[in-house]
Amino acid sequence: MLKRVIQLSAIFVAFALLLSPIGAAEEGSNIMFNDNPLQGKLIFEEGKTFVPLRAVAEAWGAQVDFREKEQKVIVRKEGNDFSFVIGEDTGVFNGQPVELVSLARIIEERTFLETGILEKLFNWKTRWNEGIFYISTDETLLLSKTKVILDQAGEEKEISYYVTQNPDGMPLYWTLKVDDRDIICAGNDEGYFSHSRLDFKDVDGDGLPEVLLYRYNTGSAGGQGLIILKHQEGNWTEILSVGQFNQVGTERFQMEYLGDYKVSFLDRISKLQSYIPLEREKYQGMEELLEGIDTWVDPVSEIVLADLDNDEIQEVVTLQRVIGVSHVDTIATWRTTYELENGCYKAAKVSLMDNREQVLAQVSLAVSK
Repeated sequence: MLKRVIQLSAIFVAFALLLSPIGAAEEGSNIMFNDNPLQGKLIFEEGKTFVPLRAVAEAWGAQVDFREKEQKVIVRKEGNDFSFVIGEDTGVFNGQPVELVSLARIIEERTFLETGILEKLFNWKTRWNEGIFYISTDETLLLSKTKVILDQAGEEKEISYYVTQNPDGMPLYWTLKVDDRDIICAGNDEGYFSHSRLDFKDVDGDGLPEVLLYRYNTGSAGGQGLIILKHQEGNWTEILSVGQFNQVGTERFQMEYLGDYKVSFLDRISKLQSYIPLEREKYQGMEELLEGIDTWVDPVSEIVLADLDNDEIQEVVTLQRVIGVSHVDTIATWRTTYELENGCYKAAKVSLMDNREQVLAQVSLAVSK
């Protein structure tokens, strides 16, 4: 069996470091492990950061053993076994030898480990932010990989799409890479989106596909988001981004029950004003609930790409449910049509539709192709 030798930095045991300003522990350091505060000190030496091994490993859920007679440290968790002997320059990770160079420090009878070994052996991620040292065990998974011709040069590009998840398996963000270069990182909108997919489609009629990043919410609202990216002459441009959760709310819309089975509707951005007629028979015996109708417009629940004017350029239409007395009570649909203008999509028209898909009101916005 070929031996996988990982080049790291060496174990050096030196109690004298406790007295050295280079290896001194910083009492006020803040450590966050998977966004939870962790009690412990940090050690700094030659531009490297050392963390308390037992504290971070046990926060991860690992078992840490120290065999005093052998001076051996063992870390075990779900098939990840790492061990080394204090003072020796090699360790063992999952049965394979590991060279260690400047990795361990003994301070105040505690073992400190340089963060590089955590990143390389356990695929952990570390970063500094505003005086706080963050350690993350988030997992990054490959969702798809394909080769596509994206521009007139005719060269195939390798497109990879990744998801980074927290330890509970919930997605934190999705990353698009082209030829192993990061192009965009799409977040989960504070937990709103829970899965995503990648697609390719020629939206601007030039015969070459653009990259489409769809994100989805699996809740009752069934929300969707879409980002469209175009590659041209070596550059990437975001030509559309719709469906963000923060694009809805009472800041934009206003609704009020007027009586006589009518609901007023106002869009403050386009200045569209109308009223929504309600079906009398639908609310028989529940008329008292109508007084409780308030502003409630769901996030984007459907996104449609279609060439509406037959010019070989795709328009993008987003649909949002307008809610009545409860979430299952759809009383209208808010529709936004996006058209391509100067290489980017812009809102061209907004429409309020009744449940028979008849236009109640419509406003055209300024867009010149």
